[in-house]
Amino acid sequence: MTYERAYASLLPGDFNADGTVNFIDFFMFSDVFNQPVTAANRKYDLAQDGAIIDFLDFFVFADNFNRTLAFAAHIQAVGFAEVNPAISGMAPFTVHVNALTSTFSAGNETASDISWDFGDSSESSDYNEIQGFNASHTYNEPGSYTLLLTIVTPESETVQRSVSVTIEEDTRSRIYLSSSGDDANTGMSKADPVRTLPRAAELATDNCWILFKRGEVFEDTDATLALIGLENVRVSTYGEGARPILTGGLESNEANPSHISFHQVTDLIIEDLEFTGPTDPAYLSADWYKGVSATDSESVNVTIRNNHFDNVGFSIVIVPTPGTESGSAGLLVQDNTTDLVGRYLIYSDLQNATIVGNEVLGTVEGHPIRIYGGPYNISFNQFDTDKERLAFEEQQEHAVGFSVNLVTGSHFYIGYNKIFAGNMIGYLTQFGISSVQNVVFEGNEFARCCHTWITTLRIFPACDNIVIKNNVFAGNQDAIRLEEAGAGVEGFSNRVRNVDVLFNTVYNPTPDGRF
Repeated sequence: MTYERAYASLLPGDFNADGTVNFIDFFMFSDVFNQPVTAANRKYDLAQDGAIIDFLDFFVFADNFNRTLAFAAHIQAVGFAEVNPAISGMAPFTVHVNALTSTFSAGNETASDISWDFGDSSESSDYNEIQGFNASHTYNEPGSYTLLLTIVTPESETVQRSVSVTIEEDTRSRIYLSSSGDDANTGMSKADPVRTLPRAAELATDNCWILFKRGEVFEDTDATLALIGLENVRVSTYGEGARPILTGGLESNEANPSHISFHQVTDLIIEDLEFTGPTDPAYLSADWYKGVSATDSESVNVTIRNNHFDNVGFSIVIVPTPGTESGSAGLLVQDNTTDLVGRYLIYSDLQNATIVGNEVLGTVEGHPIRIYGGPYNISFNQFDTDKERLAFEEQQEHAVGFSVNLVTGSHFYIGYNKIFAGNMIGYLTQFGISSVQNVVFEGNEFARCCHTWITTLRIFPACDNIVIKNNVFAGNQDAIRLEEAGAGVEGFSNRVRNVDVLFNTVYNPTPDGRF
């Protein structure tokens, strides 16, 4: 815990990592406990940061002083203990961090500006700076970096915390796939590729790189690339041309209907692939047709980036093992696109997730992104929906559903998304069956999203501590709607509570539209 150390009574070593503070003389604290601290009883648990410390009996200076305790910034990194915050991995390597062990006075989590600078200025780097309770970033190049967390409180007090990041050269072994390859080959070189996904899965080991040849179509995807219990695996491409396409029917693979699945994997990257389903429209509404899935998974540090999904029921599904609290920890879903998804781009129960830069053109039903379960902390940035490129008839047939549906959980940052000609940014809670707390909506743009009765942002009871600021609503019906009491969740308030609506702009609402 950090504080102003200006007097002889606050000596080095007198503060502890568990949030307690030691003193050599008698003090009285004016926060809610108001208990004395003496030389015989040196430890005092502060009720909250920002509390005033009254120096009532200060034997050195024989005077009274007031000081305000500073807010403390702390970084947690998935897979790394905060007591040893140095982070290292093999390029490309994704770092997932959150600030949830930082200390805030009541209500200041959503009121504070929390930003991350990953210290990566390389040309191959995207999203070097991210806002939100948590963030993720992929370091593509070897080198040494400094990751900086900055928190600015409503009182304009600024605190920072940094950790070092070391990225090593890529030394993964290679496994090459080609549609013209042979499973009798070793797969160890471009000249000796294997052909099928199951054979590549058999060859996969820790520290390996599985490469699909660009410009080719892999049609035998009634089989799955199943990655189980591995560490440091990259699935990508080699050669030139368009993304490799993984396609085909699933009639013989109904038990595990995914092109790629993973289970208990650590440090996994899936990138630059195209997942295409059968052209039969019936497959779009099939719950079991998936591009990438982690059903029954406890994986750590997963990155899914720069892929395209077309004509699949679910693009990405990550749910927990039955009986466990959550699924994968540390997830980055970045710069993926889809032309048509039957239900969801992302259907997840997860923690420490960053969803950034993705684009959804159309869904048949459901929500492009549905977050269900908890607890989590999610950073959801720069998401885009755009139906304008579809013909009018196709727009009606393949209407974008609710753009984001937050069912339960806490600590969501949803910032700088563009939702155009979709439906709404989403539900906060869902009709009395869920609860959501600590949510920030900031800098989003919603245009032509809603018609008739639909609301761009609909907030149901059992929501608490919500900040909606600096958003733009254009050509919609209702911009923000707080639902009345009566649909609460057991154990939570049956009202929407503690909502700040600040500096939002509404242009040209529909004739009966409201803010």
